[in-house]
Amino acid sequence: MRQFQRRRYRLALPLLAIALLLFAAMWFAAPAMALDCTRASTPVDHAICDTPALKAADARLGKVYFATLKGLAGVNHDLLIESQRLWLTNREEECVDDVAACVAKSIDERLDAIAVCYAGQPGTTTACSYFTQTTCPTLVGLGWPGMGKYPFLIDTMTSELKHAIDEFDCITDPEIGADASQDSETQTLDLVGERPGLVCLNKQVDGYYSGAAHPFHGEVLQCYETATGQLLPFETVFPKVTAGSDQLQKIRDSIDGELTTTCCDGDITDALTFAEIYTDQTMPNGWATDASGALQLGFEYPAFGRSFQAIATVPRDAFIDAVAPAYRKYFTPAQ
Repeated sequence: MRQFQRRRYRLALPLLAIALLLFAAMWFAAPAMALDCTRASTPVDHAICDTPALKAADARLGKVYFATLKGLAGVNHDLLIESQRLWLTNREEECVDDVAACVAKSIDERLDAIAVCYAGQPGTTTACSYFTQTTCPTLVGLGWPGMGKYPFLIDTMTSELKHAIDEFDCITDPEIGADASQDSETQTLDLVGERPGLVCLNKQVDGYYSGAAHPFHGEVLQCYETATGQLLPFETVFPKVTAGSDQLQKIRDSIDGELTTTCCDGDITDALTFAEIYTDQTMPNGWATDASGALQLGFEYPAFGRSFQAIATVPRDAFIDAVAPAYRKYFTPAQ
């Protein structure tokens, strides 16, 4: 009898563990559970419960959320849960006027974001959230739809944003005009091109440091090997292109007068020369290759106390011989 009881006890432990895991899964996924209208307490809650169309839309969102969550794993699974929590919080804060209309718009946008960012479906969302911190400093990590298939990019972005916390004082000091609520940093990764084994992007960092009472900005082209997640610096891929080299001069001559910049308020200027952007930097600060194998180079230049980037596409015959043999496959013309 005692032996039977011990066996029953041993079986009960795994069952208890499974029950706890299921409970935890339901708890962490709870942000999208259907609203209990008997406990409605906020203007958003009442708008949903008092409007049949909103109630149906809310229920649909819950179904889409759980169906999508079920198909995710790892970092993308966690990102969907966290982004849902943040979306619910933001909706409560933003929907204060014309609440019903605001909630309807918010639900539509969230459905589109889940479809594009987590289910790989078409939609109108152009940027997906991959990291968020709402306490000081406010930190946001954005990327293109589909970036989730490169977990190493999300890990790198998260690590860099967390490291940025140390750069902020988060101290409000009226005497020097420092308002900690403005301390923020946003990192945005935009896709430039994908080749077999390679992904290239344009990285932008924007923010505000209240201690200096000034915004900051930086941008750079970057390429990573997808198998290793390794960043490929320009000097690694183009070892012959050094300061003062004939190869560098050839490349610069081929793009002088073809530089494009995006500055300040998003104004785009093209057909610029190196002299017109007042840059002393002779070496590119970044590179990328697009889907066709064309090379894009970025050159840093200062403007309004911030750092911007001028980009130009280099004719293939002006650079291909300078590429290290191991990396020429990334510049092979698309078949």
